[in-house]
Amino acid sequence: MAQSPEFELAVKQVKQLTKPLGPEDMKRLYGLYKQATQPQTLDEFYANVKKPEGMFNFKEKGKYAGWEQAVKDAPTGEEAQKLYIEFVESLKEKYAFDPNKEPESVKS
Repeated sequence: MAQSPEFELAVKQVKQLTKPLGPEDMKRLYGLYKQATQPQTLDEFYANVKKPEGMFNFKEKGKYAGWEQAVKDAPTGEEAQKLYIEFVESLKEKYAFDPNKEPESVKS
């Protein structure tokens, strides 16, 4: 799926935030990114994405939950890109966006 220039810019801009994202915002961002770049219907998601096991596997469970919610909120990749762009815009003030900051890689 082709990614819009606006989406690609938002991906870059999220790496220019100067404060670390909170866990809920990170989960949402991850889910929207996954749905934007690897769009799936809800049925495809449940068939293709393995639910993490383990009581204390919080990181992987958070990623799964974020992507699952994104699939529900944005059933297509285009919709997920739009929501991702809007979400990044909402994060800029909260996490101190600096357009002059050299983009950092995001940890998975």
